[in-house]
Amino acid sequence: MDVTNPARIIRVASGDTYECQIELGYNVSIRTVVRLNGYDTPERRGVSDAEKAMADEATEFVKDWCRSQWGLWARSAGDSDAYGRPLVEILGYTESLGEELAKAGLAVRDDGGSRDVRRSRMEDLVASRTIG
Repeated sequence: MDVTNPARIIRVASGDTYECQIELGYNVSIRTVVRLNGYDTPERRGVSDAEKAMADEATEFVKDWCRSQWGLWARSAGDSDAYGRPLVEILGYTESLGEELAKAGLAVRDDGGSRDVRRSRMEDLVASRTIG
């Protein structure tokens, strides 16, 4: 079940992991670490210096994007990742954070494939940014 709630990103841990305060209604909110649903960004502890640099760029992109929005919402996918973090889509007034990261060349779609497939996609993304 998709549920969308007003949210505030308190801390950006990486391009796809954030600490959020999510409003539940009736003056009740939760503060939790969430994972961006459907997208994967470079890892800060990546295998190459290029990946680490892209990870820093993605993190800064998220901070700037959040500051540019007059409101944020978290749409729950109703599931969690392997570490127990809720999977959410972060929405601004007219755009999705995941889509904007992908348009900027800082994220790849994560369709839940194997770890090797996801790693290969990330290596391709890093290589395309390094070469181009």
